[in-house]
Amino acid sequence: MKFSKKEKILFYIIISLLTIFLLRSFVFRPFANKLFSLNQKICLEEANFKKGLILLSRRKDVEQEYKGYQPYLNIKGSDEEITAELLKEIEQIAGRAELSLTNIQPQAQKKKKAKGEYKEYNVQLRFESHMDGVVNFLYNLHRSRFLLRVKRLSLNRKDEKLETLKGEMIISGVRIK
Repeated sequence: MKFSKKEKILFYIIISLLTIFLLRSFVFRPFANKLFSLNQKICLEEANFKKGLILLSRRKDVEQEYKGYQPYLNIKGSDEEITAELLKEIEQIAGRAELSLTNIQPQAQKKKKAKGEYKEYNVQLRFESHMDGVVNFLYNLHRSRFLLRVKRLSLNRKDEKLETLKGEMIISGVRIK
């Protein structure tokens, strides 16, 4: 069987197109995909490297900030011991601020997870004092050796003539593990 010249040309064109298609599909495209993937990884690593350089340039600041929080990380003991220490600290701060505590109650602890694990200890207080005592108490509360914050505060006048306030607050202390 002999092919005509047109058939041979057509045959070679089809073989050439098929070869080009196969090379494109099985050689060039996987190579291009791999190259694209590697370029993306390089861009990601460059971004991580730049971020690392920025953090490295701020290393002293980060270490200084960490030293500020280090006392809060060294609180050891069982939940009952920590609650007792927290109540003792709050009573001492209230005494220095001339805040008269009428009721102090620890509440149930909340265990939370976020990147690290920590426990939150809540204490409910009822008190009486002048405004200066309340402000002084809040100031000293934030300077405590515990990581404390006031979650809720309500103040009412006890007596119109004496300018005495009675109030209630919930204080939250955090233990970082």
